[in-house]
Amino acid sequence: MFVFSLIFYFLHFFSLGYLVTFFIKECRFFHYYLSGLMLHQLFFHLFNDLSLQIPFTFILSLPGFFFLWKKIKISKFKLIVLLFIFIHLFFTVFYNALPLGDGHLNWMFHGKVIFVEKSLPLSFLTSKEYAFSHPYYPKFIGLLAAEIASLAGNWDDYTPHLSLIILLIPFLTYLLEVKTSKLSFIWFLFIFIFFFYEWIINGYMDYFLALYFILFLFSLNAETAILCLGMTTLLKAEAKLMLVASLPYLIWLWRRHIGSKKNLVFLLIFSFLNFFLWEGYLWHHGIKGAVESGFHLENLLQREIFISRFSLIGGEMMGWKGCLMSLFFLFYFYKRKENGWRLSSLSLYWMFLFAVYLISPYPLDWHLKTSVDRVLMPFGVFFFMIIFKELNNEYGSSIQEYEISPQ
Repeated sequence: MFVFSLIFYFLHFFSLGYLVTFFIKECRFFHYYLSGLMLHQLFFHLFNDLSLQIPFTFILSLPGFFFLWKKIKISKFKLIVLLFIFIHLFFTVFYNALPLGDGHLNWMFHGKVIFVEKSLPLSFLTSKEYAFSHPYYPKFIGLLAAEIASLAGNWDDYTPHLSLIILLIPFLTYLLEVKTSKLSFIWFLFIFIFFFYEWIINGYMDYFLALYFILFLFSLNAETAILCLGMTTLLKAEAKLMLVASLPYLIWLWRRHIGSKKNLVFLLIFSFLNFFLWEGYLWHHGIKGAVESGFHLENLLQREIFISRFSLIGGEMMGWKGCLMSLFFLFYFYKRKENGWRLSSLSLYWMFLFAVYLISPYPLDWHLKTSVDRVLMPFGVFFFMIIFKELNNEYGSSIQEYEISPQ
C-alpha cells in the first residue's frame, strides 16, 4: 500500500500544477510539476495542518490526471534512461541513512517536527533550543519529508529522505521534454547528475538551489525562468540574494517577451507567493536569520578589520578555480554579447555573497571553510552549462527551440 501511495504522491504534483497553469499554452510537464510543488506548499502555508494536507491535495489533483493523460508525448529512449536513473537514486536514498550534517540537522529535523506536531508550531521557530537547525529556513523539503513519513506510518532514518528525489523530478522531466540527440542527452545527464551525484543524495539543498538558479539563467522562455526562480525560494534563505541578483536577466526576459504579459504577471505572483507569505510570517513574529540578526556592521567601518576580511574573503572566493572560470566567462560573454545579462545577475550574486561574509557574525575562517564551496556552487554549474553548450551546438539549438516554442 505504501508503494502505491508513494507513486501517486510523486505523480500528483503534475496534476496539481496543471490545475494552476492549464490556460498557459507555453507550459508543459516540467512547468506543471514546479507549479504543483508551489501550490502544495501554499496550502500548507495557509492551513498549517499535515493531517489535511495529503488527502486534500490528493483529491484536488484527481481531475487533472484525465487531461494530462492525453498530453503525454515522450521519447522511449529518454524515458528508459531516466527511469533507470530515477530507480537507482530512489533505492540509493531509501537504503542509506542521511549523513550527519545540514541535511540531517536542518531540513530533516524540520520535517520530523512537522510530522510529530502535525503542523509547524510557532514555538519551534522562536525557541532558542532549536536555533541550531536554522528554523527560519523555508519548510518545503521538511514538509515533503513529513508527508512521506506519514504515508509510511512512522518516522525513521530512511523513508523521509525520499523527499530529495522529488526535487530532482522536475529536472528529469525537463530533460525528457527537451529536443536533443541521444548523445547530447547522455552527456547532459553525466554532467548534471553523475558529476554532482554526492550533492544530490547528501541532503544539502545547495546543488538544487544552484541547479534551478542556472536553469533560470539559461531559460529563454520567461515562463520557465519565473518558475525556476520561484523554486529557489522554497529551498534556502540564500534565495533572497538570488531574487535581487536575478533582476537584470529577469527584466531582459520581460522586455523580449512576445505577446500578452498577463500570464507572466500571474506566474510572478504565484511563484513568489510562498516566499512572501513565509517572509511576512517571520517578520510578523520577529524571527530573523543568523546573519540578519547578528551581522557586524563595524566590519565595514573599521579600516583594518575591513581590509583583513576583504583580502581573506577575496582569496577564498577567487582562488585559481575562480580565476579560470572568470577567464572562461569573459571569453564566452565577449563572444556572445547578448548573454551579458546573465553575467550581470551572476556577478551581482557573487558580490552579495561577498558582502554577507564581510558582515558575518561568525568566525570568518570557520564560516568560509564550512560554506564557501557550497554557496559558490552556482558558478560551477554555470561553468559546466557553458562548456556543454559550446561543445555541443546541436544541443544548444535544441534547448533554444524548446525554450522559445514549446509544443
